[in-house]
Amino acid sequence: MVTSVTSGANAAASITLSGAPTQRHKIHQITWSYSAASTGGRISTTGLEGDELDFDVTAGGPGGLALPPSAYGRVNGTVVVTIAAGSGAIVGKLNVFHELE
Repeated sequence: MVTSVTSGANAAASITLSGAPTQRHKIHQITWSYSAASTGGRISTTGLEGDELDFDVTAGGPGGLALPPSAYGRVNGTVVVTIAAGSGAIVGKLNVFHELE
């Protein structure tokens, strides 16, 4: 499934994948774009088992990142993916391709 969010101007936006008993979220891919080149563009995650993602986005996009097979949340855990505020009137869009296993 795909979950998407669009921020307001100069605002961060997050996708929250809520926990499910006996299951965990598998994140396959994250895609994003900003409406123009951003001075503060960034994508980050929380709730993944192992390493979290945190990287700068320096172009308007679109951009994307396929995650390794080990990109899982914890059983009954919440995963949050955030696109940072882009500055000025810039709007960010974020898509997370995921499933419950």
